Amino acid sequence: MRITAVVGTRPQLIKLAALAPQLTAPVEPFVIDTAQHHDEVLAGQIYRDLGIAPADLLLPEPGNLVGEARLAEMRRSIAASIAQTRPEAVLVFGDTDSTLAGALAAQDHNVPIIHVEAGVRSGDLTMPEERNRIAVDTIAALRLCTSDTAIAALAREGRVDGNEVVGDLMADLVARLAPAARSVAALDQVGARIGTSLVSGGYVFATLHRADVREPSRLTAALAALRRAAEVLAVPVIFAAHPGTSAAIAAHQIDVPDGIELVPPVGYLDSLALAAHAAAVLTDSGGLQREAVWLNTPTLILRDTTEWPELLHPAGPSLLIGVDAGRVAAALATVGAATGAAAVAARVSRPLPAGGAAEAIRAALIARRFAR
Repeated sequence: MRITAVVGTRPQLIKLAALAPQLTAPVEPFVIDTAQHHDEVLAGQIYRDLGIAPADLLLPEPGNLVGEARLAEMRRSIAASIAQTRPEAVLVFGDTDSTLAGALAAQDHNVPIIHVEAGVRSGDLTMPEERNRIAVDTIAALRLCTSDTAIAALAREGRVDGNEVVGDLMADLVARLAPAARSVAALDQVGARIGTSLVSGGYVFATLHRADVREPSRLTAALAALRRAAEVLAVPVIFAAHPGTSAAIAAHQIDVPDGIELVPPVGYLDSLALAAHAAAVLTDSGGLQREAVWLNTPTLILRDTTEWPELLHPAGPSLLIGVDAGRVAAALATVGAATGAAAVAARVSRPLPAGGAAEAIRAALIARRFAR
């Protein structure tokens, strides 16, 4: 069964790493990396950290292409590969432009589309990711969902056939790697790599990567929220800034407040260790908010909506606060943020995710073979 798998961003590489051990005979994968995040900082670390084999086809980096032009170029290149390799299905992950480009290229050649993380919804159509999810689910032949919540969302849209709950590939990786991430040795190694001394429970871990946060007023407000977290918990904020966010800070000449230590983006394993040992996590990342909750780390989501509502308090230790610094203190108290190694150690009592998504996806692929 020939399957073309399309990836292109950090989260998609992480999901591919979780799934790859199950992509064996009778499944024959052909991996296309669109290079949407193909650079040393955003992708190179992930390939190395997780031992991902090089893609079978690496598309040229997008250069100055953005928006519709970049999407069209990715679609054209993927379609050319599909015409040559003639897969039985195309597998896409998540909600990025790479996801949409892969799905549209498959549709161009009447190749069935399999969407991993189908049915995920935030309800916010201003988010390009939300529009991408809906567009891909509209044309997918098989929608592989993380939960019954996603199945229900698809049903509300009138899509009741071709849906299956398989679980979350990112949960598979967290379950596998959490014991190592929770070790003091892992935290020491992160500190050595980023050049700062880290103590379990002695810092807040923060990331900001979404395009909307790079607008000057929103970025200033988000930094104020980070500063407030540092004040409330009386510990520094380790802010692993996306290159685009760092560029926006510099371009808008925004001063990074006291209490915030700006560090380069970190690899996947280092990010897990930082989340596991943090007194709290503040992020706008859909991936990190899940990982932090699975690790039982108190988490504030610096967005107005989330596509993972099933993980919010009281089901999990996370809350939406937007970029409102005035909500930080009460939110940290609600999710139980506390400093010190003892507080971190106590969080280990929360069970890790069960895993099994990769095996379920393999079974679904084999059961639903698509003849060409």
